[in-house]
Amino acid sequence: MLKNQCSTEKTSHAYLFCGSRGTGKTTAAKILAKAVNCLSLKDGNPCGVCDNCILVDSGAATDINEIDAASNNSVDNIRDLRDEVVYSPAALKKRVYIIDEVHMLSASAFNALLKTLEEPPENVAFILATTELNKIPSTILSRCQRFEFRRIDSDIIKSRIEFVAKEEGINLQKEAAELIARLADGGMRDALSMLESCAGGLTDETVDLAFVQDRLGVSGADSAITLLENIAEKNVGSCLKIISAIHLSAKDLNSFLGDLLKLVRDILVLSRTGDKNLISTFLSDEETDRLSDLSKSFKTEELLYFSAVLEDTYFRLGRYSSNKRFEIEMAVIKLCDPSLDNSSSALAARISALENAKVSTPIIFEKVKIEQQAAAEEEEEDVVEQATEEAEPKKSETKQPKRKRLPDIKEFLEKLKKEPQLYAFAEVSNLQFTENGLTIICEPFVANMLKQKTSLIKLEDALKELCGEGFTVTISDKKEAVEEKSSLDDLKIY
Repeated sequence: MLKNQCSTEKTSHAYLFCGSRGTGKTTAAKILAKAVNCLSLKDGNPCGVCDNCILVDSGAATDINEIDAASNNSVDNIRDLRDEVVYSPAALKKRVYIIDEVHMLSASAFNALLKTLEEPPENVAFILATTELNKIPSTILSRCQRFEFRRIDSDIIKSRIEFVAKEEGINLQKEAAELIARLADGGMRDALSMLESCAGGLTDETVDLAFVQDRLGVSGADSAITLLENIAEKNVGSCLKIISAIHLSAKDLNSFLGDLLKLVRDILVLSRTGDKNLISTFLSDEETDRLSDLSKSFKTEELLYFSAVLEDTYFRLGRYSSNKRFEIEMAVIKLCDPSLDNSSSALAARISALENAKVSTPIIFEKVKIEQQAAAEEEEEDVVEQATEEAEPKKSETKQPKRKRLPDIKEFLEKLKKEPQLYAFAEVSNLQFTENGLTIICEPFVANMLKQKTSLIKLEDALKELCGEGFTVTISDKKEAVEEKSSLDDLKIY
C-alpha cells in the first residue's frame, strides 16, 4: 500500500506505525520519508541514486526530522514543531517529521498536535511510531493511516542473522542461530543485538549453542526438562538440587522460570494434539523425545495446575519477591505434592491422579481381594441371620433394622478407596459421625458433586456395609453450616 501511494503520489499527511519492538517501524518510516522525496522511484521504492536520495543518505537533509517523544514530550516541544511546519522545505519536496515512541507525549502535547496533524501544510508529512497503541488518544488515531507491524517469523530472523554473520566473518553454527531467533521473540533488532553480544571480542572462535547459552545467561531446555522429569517422579530432593545448581551458576531465575512455563505449555499442546511442530521451545531431537515421554506422564488437569502455580510464581518474582530462589523452590514443592495447595486447580489435579491411577502391585490386588471376600462373608452372615429371624415366630408386627456400632473415620475412608473420586472428596472434607449416621461438611464445589444421586448412593452403600441399616448420609455446605449459638449471645448490655 505504501509503495502504491508513493508511485501515484497520493501519500497521506499522517501515518501511524504500531507493533512490537524490533519489527522495523522506525526503519520503515525513514524509507517512506526517503521515498516521498525521491525524484525517480522504482516500483514505489526510492532509487538511491538521485540527488534527494543521496542527500538523505548523507544525513544532511534538514527537511527530515526525527524526534524522540520520550525525551521531547512537553507541550513546548510540540509548539516549536507547529511553528516550523509553516516554512517550505529547504531542499527536498516535502518536510517529514518522524515522531518515535509517540505514546510518551503528554496529554497537553497531544492536544497541541491535533490541529496541525489534521490540516498540515501541503508539503508536510507526519510519521508516528509506537509500541503501545492503547496509549494513543482516539483523536490522534482518527487522523492517521494506521499500519500494524507484526512479529517476524523465527525462520526469517534465523536466515537474516546467518547472512549477517557470514558477511561479518562470524563462524555461527546453525543451532546457535536457531536459539537466537527463538529468544528474539519476533524482533529482528533483538536478534542482531544478541548476535553482536555473542560475537563481540571473538576472533576465530565458533559461536555454538553452548557459547550462546552461557553468554546470554540461558540455562537451556535440558535443566528444565530434567526438573519436570523429577516432578513426575515426585522426587523433591533432586528438584531442589537442580534449582541450587542453576542458582550457583548465576543463571537468571526469571528466565529459567519462563523456560519452564514454555515447556509446560509445549507438553500440554503435545499431549492434546501430538503435533511436534507446535512446540515453541528450541529443542534437540533427544530433548523432543523426552518431552514426548513427559506428555504421557502428566494429565491435562495436572498441567493446568502446573501452569497456574508457575504463572503465580512468575508474577511474584517480577513484582515484590526478595528471594527468587525460595519462591521457585516453594513452587516446585507444590508441583511435587498438590495436596499442599487448597486451590480448585490443585484439587482437580489430585482427583485426576486418583482417577487415572493404575493398580499394578500384587499387594494392592490382594488387599482388594481380602476386602471383597470379607464383605461377601459379612453379607452371607446377614442373609443367614435374616432367614433365622424370619423362621422364628414374630414377637411384634414391626421389625427394627439391625444396627451396628458407628465406625471411625479411617474405616470409612478405607472403604471408599474403591471409589477414587469419592475418596478424594471425603479426604478434603470434615466427616462427623452422629447417632443418625454420617454428616459431611465440605466446600460448595465438593458438596454439589456429592449431592448427585450416584455419589450419594455409593456413600450410603459404604455406610451400610460398615454400620448396617438405619443410618443416613447428610451433605452440608460450609457456607450453610450454622455454628452453635454461644451463651454469650443471651447477654444484654444496658
